[in-house]
This record gives sequence, C-alpha cells and structure tokens, in this order.
Amino acid sequence: MSLRDTWERFYAWLKNNADSNSVSYSRFGLPGDEVDDRPPPTQIHVAEFKEDAPPFMIFGVHSIKAAVITAGIGISITVFIFLSIFFEFDWYNNKKGIDISVLVGLVLFLLVGVAIHWQIVRGVKHTQPQSLVPFIIIYSIMILSELLFLILSLNQWVVVTYIQQVEQFYHLRALFLTVMFMVVIAVQLAMLFSVIRCRNYLEKKSIHEMEMRIAERAKIESPGLKIVVGGSLPPPHTSVADSTIISSPNRTEFPTNQNPA
Repeated sequence: MSLRDTWERFYAWLKNNADSNSVSYSRFGLPGDEVDDRPPPTQIHVAEFKEDAPPFMIFGVHSIKAAVITAGIGISITVFIFLSIFFEFDWYNNKKGIDISVLVGLVLFLLVGVAIHWQIVRGVKHTQPQSLVPFIIIYSIMILSELLFLILSLNQWVVVTYIQQVEQFYHLRALFLTVMFMVVIAVQLAMLFSVIRCRNYLEKKSIHEMEMRIAERAKIESPGLKIVVGGSLPPPHTSVADSTIISSPNRTEFPTNQNPA
C-alpha cells in the first residue's frame, strides 16, 4: 500500500466521522438536538445601590465626607510638622554647612505625606477606590508601629519604676505622655476606618456603574429590553429567557425596604 492510498483512506475516515466532531450551540450542546429558539429576555435586573446605606456611614456622616475631612487633616498636620521642624531645626550645626540629609528627608516627608492624603481626594473625585490603598497601607503600618512602641515603652517604664524609686513628677509626665499617645492613635484609627469605609463605598459604586453600563448597552442592542433597578427579583419559576439578572458576587445588596441608620 502506497503512502498516497494511506492518506486517502485516512482522509475518507476523517470525512465520515466529521459529524461526531462538530460543535453544536443548541441547548444541550449535542448534534441533532432541538435548537434553542426561546425569545430573548424582556427584563434585565440590576441590584439597587443606596448612597446612604449603613455600611457607607461612619460617625453619623457619609464616608465620603469623613474621608475628605481626613485628607484635609492629614495634609494640614503634614505641612505643620514640616514648617515646625524647618524653622526650629539648627541647620548650621553641621561644620560643613547645612545638614543636607535632614533637609532631603524633610522634603521627602512633605511630598509623600501630601501625596498620600491628596490621593484620597483624587479617588473620591474620580471614583477610584485603588487611590485610597496607599493611605490604608501606610496608616496601618504606622499605627501598628506606634502601638508596639507604646507597649515597649510602658513595659520599660514599669521595669524602671520597679527597680528604683522615681519621683511623682515623672509618674505624672509618663501618664500624660501615654494618654496623649493613645489619643493620637485613636484619631489615626478613626481616620483609617473612615478611608476604609470610603473605599468600600467607591468600590460598590464603581461596580454598580459598570452594571448599569452593561444594562444600557444591552438595551441599545435590544430596544424592547426593560431595565429594572432594585425592586423584587423575578419569581423562581421565571425562565432565563424572560429575565436577566446582573449582579456581582462581591456586591453587598441592600433590600429596598431597609431604612438606613
């Protein structure tokens, strides 16, 4: 048997078995099955997005407002610290002139501090939750470091007072510094939680806007399609052809009869 005869027999076998290798887009995906001729959906359901839902509120105000206030406080404190150190530091203490390393570090502190807090305003303005991530990361690290420093300092103070006698004045000063340190950490925690709530709001809002764009695009392609935002979902016996639901698995949906706190 020649090579040509072998190839012809192989080609004939492929041709005879072509039907078993075909791809079907019918309902069950098999050749010969009934073609899915159901009508297109008439409704498309989009989960409701409530601007004033309880997860988006903090300290009695909306997380957007709290985050913007946080950004303003952070920028103000950063500029205040920069100016305080800049005018109080002895720049000419170095024999060779101005201490360049301190000046560079101070300028970097100003630029990074302002940029991180300004990213909050930018994220709120353009609905970009990822812009708030640097603030969350840096403040989380900073708060953990401060808590660790406070615990170690208190432990050291207890050891010192146990070994030797310390005047009452130093006890009061240590207590005052501890209280002030805890107040600063509490304020930073409030700022951090405000930005986290704001990021959650921006993320849910961006998802809702994306779902609405998908629904509007589907309505353009099918003019008879009706967009239903919120409300009751279709009954369980309703087929997919009658109604389409757009909902992200990462969404937090709120019932329409829920009253925000």
